[in-house]
Amino acid sequence: MPNSLIDQNKYDGEDVKIALSVMSTGCKCVYCERLLPKLDELNTHDIRAIEHFYPKKLYPLQKFKWSNLFWVCKNCNSTKLNYDTQNNPFVHPENDDPEDYFEYDYSHQIKVNKFSPNEEKNKNTIERTMGKRVLEITWGSVILFQFQMFEIDLEKNLKKYERSTKQNTKLKYLKQILGVIQDLKIFANDEKEYAGRRRFLIRQSLVIKAITQEINHHQTELGLSEPFTWVW
Repeated sequence: MPNSLIDQNKYDGEDVKIALSVMSTGCKCVYCERLLPKLDELNTHDIRAIEHFYPKKLYPLQKFKWSNLFWVCKNCNSTKLNYDTQNNPFVHPENDDPEDYFEYDYSHQIKVNKFSPNEEKNKNTIERTMGKRVLEITWGSVILFQFQMFEIDLEKNLKKYERSTKQNTKLKYLKQILGVIQDLKIFANDEKEYAGRRRFLIRQSLVIKAITQEINHHQTELGLSEPFTWVW
C-alpha cells in the first residue's frame, strides 16, 4: 500500500498515482478502457483521475481505503461522480469481469449483454460511465477495420483449406491460420485500448467460430496438447 495513504492520509499522492497506473492493465481507464498517458508523459490537458468506487462524499471512511481507489479517465470520473454504488448495483472494476456484462453494436455503442448476470448493474454502469463515451467513433472505426483485415485473411485461408483434398495441404493452411490467430490474440490482449470491444468482435465472428472448430478437429495433427480456446 502506498505510504502517503498510511502516513499522510493522502489519496492523490504521487506514490498512489504510480501504483494505480501500474495496476491498471495497459495504463487504461478501468471503466471505458481508454488509454491514459503514463505519469512521465507531459500532457497539457491531463485526462487522468483517481476514482473512489464508493464515493468519498457519501462514504468518508472509504476515502483513503486502498481497495476503493482506481485509475480512470476524467470523463468517467466526473460522470459517475457521487453515484451511490453501495446501494445501486454497479460493475466493479476488480471483482467483476466487464465482458460478462457488456457487448457492442457496429455503431460502436455499448449495450447490455443479453446473458448478463445482473441487468440492473449493467444499466447503471453504462449510464454513469461508459455509455457517455465508451468508444470514440474514429477509434471504433479503426478497430473494426483492423479486425476486418484479419477476418478477410482468415476467410481466404479457410476457403483454401475447404477446397483442398490432400491432408498435408489442409494442414498447411490450418497452420497459416494459426499464425494469423496468434496475431489476432495480440490485437485483443489485455493491454490494448478497448480490449473488450476487440474481443467482442472476435467472439461474434462466424468465420472465427468455423475456424476454431476445424482447428480442434485436427488438434492432434497440429501438435496441440489441448483444444484451442480464445483465452487472453
